[in-house]
Amino acid sequence: MHYLFEGRDFHKKGDLNSAMQSFKELARIRPNNLAVHFWIGLIYDETNNTKSAMDEYATCLKLAASVNMDAPELRINLGNSLARENYNKEALFDFRRAIEIDKRYTLANLGLAKSLLATGDYDSALTAADLYQRAGGNDINLYLIKGLALACKGSSQEASTHLKMYLQGARAKDNATTGGNTTAAAMQLAIATLREIELAP
Repeated sequence: MHYLFEGRDFHKKGDLNSAMQSFKELARIRPNNLAVHFWIGLIYDETNNTKSAMDEYATCLKLAASVNMDAPELRINLGNSLARENYNKEALFDFRRAIEIDKRYTLANLGLAKSLLATGDYDSALTAADLYQRAGGNDINLYLIKGLALACKGSSQEASTHLKMYLQGARAKDNATTGGNTTAAAMQLAIATLREIELAP
């Protein structure tokens, strides 16, 4: 298992290329190792190779099922990858499965809220977002999800409050109080939604 520990050390240091080399060497020697496929999938995720990440997570899931195992981290990562490719209905299954396995994994509720929003189930999206927040979750994208869901429901004032909180955090140089990352496209969506709210009669 030298290559697994070596790869994890490289990953911790941010050396993703060296980490991938170590994990791929282990995968060559032990192709049925669950952990190595998870880590390869994670690195593909972190380097924006979502489809390859999904393949690795799927392989990990099949291997886990063969020994009657499952893991919330794997389900959350797979759900996030599926959501990025707009497979939101499939992502919902994995986020819900993560919660079934272990309710302590609050990130599953954030992912669930995001996919429910994308499928147009705004009330359920808000419920999942509230569950995430009550469990102590503070990812900045929480405010974006809630703001968009509230805007779609016609709750303009509440939506505006959440969208402004999201943009304030996203623009801050030091996001010490809000975890998570955001994108320029997400910020543009928040700004456009705020403008629509302000222009509405």
